[in-house]
Amino acid sequence: MSKVIGMSGKRFGKLFVVGQVASDEYGAAMWVCRCGCGNVSVVRGYSLRNGDIQSCGCSRMTVQGQYGSKVHRAWKSMLARCNNSKHKLYPLYGGRGIAVCKRWLAFDKFYSDMGDCPDGMRLVRVNLKKGFTASNCQWAE
Repeated sequence: MSKVIGMSGKRFGKLFVVGQVASDEYGAAMWVCRCGCGNVSVVRGYSLRNGDIQSCGCSRMTVQGQYGSKVHRAWKSMLARCNNSKHKLYPLYGGRGIAVCKRWLAFDKFYSDMGDCPDGMRLVRVNLKKGFTASNCQWAE
């Protein structure tokens, strides 16, 4: 059995982790979460940490057809670098205090602010000392 990573009191998207319950049939830690909409759900810790689940389902991606797109991959990568301490680039981002604004924890809000990623471009921060926000990010080569 792997070591359980404490997550009580942390927020992942719209989900606030209330506490741990049992483990699932594979030994993965399961967590009780309260969603911003008021619903309660039980979620695998791994799914919270890697950004796969960020709500009870109330805010499923509203931008149809974007899952797996370049803009969606850029969003997932941004979240992982800032929030996943096991990501190889975490020390350069989350490890030194670079964070993603609360609005951008939901893909639809990120997409609304940034739009599609143009060919040959990537997401960059204008001021490298500041986090990921609409006023500090742009698509660039």
